[in-house]
Amino acid sequence: MEWKIFFLKFFRNVVLGIVLGTLALGLFGYLLAGNEGAINGAYWGAVLGLIGGFFSGFTILARFWGNTDNYEKFPEYNWFIKKENNNKPKD
Repeated sequence: MEWKIFFLKFFRNVVLGIVLGTLALGLFGYLLAGNEGAINGAYWGAVLGLIGGFFSGFTILARFWGNTDNYEKFPEYNWFIKKENNNKPKD
């Protein structure tokens, strides 16, 4: 996965989390307390959606590094990943 694609997916997850959180908690607040509840629920939905969007975006990053051979594409970052290469002959 290229970094441009990662950032687009990360941005998509954050925006989707904010929108869905705002709509869901805003509707729930409206059903409980009318207009004032909708406004307060929308604020809480936006905050929780932002937090959830960041976590889901970082999950994409963790899944990317967990795939086989991805650590070999970026040799400057593979110092912290201890994986054996079974294709090399043993000495």
